[in-house]
Amino acid sequence: MKNKLKVYYNNIPDELLKQAEEHRETQGYAYNKIEKLLIEFDNIPIGFLSPRLEKGYWRVSAIFIIEPYRNCGLGTKVVQDFFSDKKGKAVISEKNIASQTIFSKSGFIKSDRKIMDGNLECYLWVKNEL
Repeated sequence: MKNKLKVYYNNIPDELLKQAEEHRETQGYAYNKIEKLLIEFDNIPIGFLSPRLEKGYWRVSAIFIIEPYRNCGLGTKVVQDFFSDKKGKAVISEKNIASQTIFSKSGFIKSDRKIMDGNLECYLWVKNEL
């Protein structure tokens, strides 16, 4: 039987939010007011995606996936599916190699535009092609 990945608007379980808040790359994003999409794999909540529409582009504030579901292509699949028919932007820390990989594989290109996000030096990543 094929594993089933679902992404949809729903309440995010508290345990997922707690884990995201404790993770260095998503700390501060778990409990923000941005609406989140729940990511489920085989009906198990494994993470969330925080997209929002900004000036004609969709922007992801955070993507979070719990262990042991990391590094097996699920994050890439979620981002590819979400942005398959959308232009997008992402602000990604220079140190966040996982997100750089996911967004690069999903058609995003790193721009030269540097953005400070708190104490983190980040770059703007853009997907203009549909």
